[in-house]
Amino acid sequence: MSFDDEIRSHMSRQAGFHPAVTEPNSAPSAHVGPRTEMVLSADSAERKRTPIYSGVLAYFPLAIAAVARVSQRGNDKHNPGEPLHHARNKSSDHKDCMARHLCDIDTYNPVLAEYEDAACLAWRALAYLQELEEKRLGKGLPPGARDDSKAAESSEPAPAGNPRGPAEGTIGFMASR
Repeated sequence: MSFDDEIRSHMSRQAGFHPAVTEPNSAPSAHVGPRTEMVLSADSAERKRTPIYSGVLAYFPLAIAAVARVSQRGNDKHNPGEPLHHARNKSSDHKDCMARHLCDIDTYNPVLAEYEDAACLAWRALAYLQELEEKRLGKGLPPGARDDSKAAESSEPAPAGNPRGPAEGTIGFMASR
């Protein structure tokens, strides 16, 4: 750990924040300020009941990699030249998109050399579940999402970074189908 990292970690503990929450998001040019909201509970017993690596990533590494490629392709198509992020205002018809991808779920795309519709269906299912969980838990946008429509609706100029707040960053966006 570098000296600067040690100082930030010490300051975070002194302020009563979890160190992971106060560190800047590492996404390129996405971070404006420190995160102030934890993704998981501050309760260690509760966090241990959420096995993200051993219960998801270790089960489905190839599928998660395929979903990540969907994010990159979608971002390249819909947000060319921008850092990877989920542009929420570009498409929100997740249930209709999931149904369309389900129709061709077993179709192999020889150009991409993968089951594109299965990966796109998984991406849409994750996007929809993320929105449901945000609603259920009263959470704001995650670090990798942006909703530029909120800034367009406002008469005030959009703040730097994510229009929903300085703690938001970027991830990926899937093409509408």
